[in-house]
Amino acid sequence: MTALEPGRQIPSFRLKDLDGKIRAREELGQAGLGLLIFYHRECPVCQFSAPFFAAIARAMGSSAEVRVWGVSQDPEEESEEFARRNDLRMPILVDEDPYPVSNACGITNVPTLFLIDNRGKVVQTCVGFAKDDFSKIAEQLASKAGVKPPDLFGGRSDIPAFRPG
Repeated sequence: MTALEPGRQIPSFRLKDLDGKIRAREELGQAGLGLLIFYHRECPVCQFSAPFFAAIARAMGSSAEVRVWGVSQDPEEESEEFARRNDLRMPILVDEDPYPVSNACGITNVPTLFLIDNRGKVVQTCVGFAKDDFSKIAEQLASKAGVKPPDLFGGRSDIPAFRPG
């Protein structure tokens, strides 16, 4: 199974976030757009991508039109440390081994990002780090939130176009 492609439905799920709150896919769908970011703290591409995850979440602020959630494949303590170290200001859900939500979404590589509409359907999928995809996702979220898109890369030429997860 590969990661869910655009047009597919994100399976219903319930996961606890780092604050102890149970989060459900249906809650994500209450916004106009949602972004699920699946990652693992030991993944080098996830470590590389974390500042961009953080920038997207910060730019969206507290908009009611979009939601950005991280989904950590690490135990709670390690998830908290990764979020703190990378300034991830978003709900972080914990999908520990045996990774029921990751598996249901067909995730075999991280990071994997799903941009999701208000019906829970995948609008865009990004596996690994893809500069153009990250920019497009940020632009779509910002447009829906009515905010300025984040300048994720600041014109830096040292950021590769792609890194596989």
